[in-house]
Amino acid sequence: MVPMPFPSGALVLFFALFAVWMALCGSVSPDFALAGVCVAFLIARVSWRPFFGRYIRFSLGAFSRRLFALVSFVPYFLFAMVKASWDVALQAFRPELSISPGTFIYKTSPSSKGSIVALANAVTLTPGTLTVDITHDRRSLLVHALIMEDGEEALRDEVRKLEVGIARFTE
Repeated sequence: MVPMPFPSGALVLFFALFAVWMALCGSVSPDFALAGVCVAFLIARVSWRPFFGRYIRFSLGAFSRRLFALVSFVPYFLFAMVKASWDVALQAFRPELSISPGTFIYKTSPSSKGSIVALANAVTLTPGTLTVDITHDRRSLLVHALIMEDGEEALRDEVRKLEVGIARFTE
């Protein structure tokens, strides 16, 4: 078995993850440092290919662009989660139950597996929606929504916005 090389970009990711680990643990004991090395190495090794591409070479410009896209996506996603949570909470506290559940198929445009998995997870993390299935060709998501009274197209637009935000930092 031929060992896979550790890409230089993954090495930068490893050091960044290790720095975050050490900053968050609040201790510089050897036990915490060893655990941080192991966790950072595992995460960098496993996540480099699906999220940064198979043949990508590390460049500070591309890394900075993706990091900025990720940092700018997080507030949007948190706002979407709060908005969806509010909608679901309003439905839960109404005297009459006025939900209109349903499913729809969303055709994805990202090409990498990491992008599609991130999109499916983002849809599932948003209250009131759930990714039920990813098709075998990885081109469509089957999404279940708790409230479809605004129509299928409004929900598609929300998922499309998530998809665009995720594609900026994964592709």
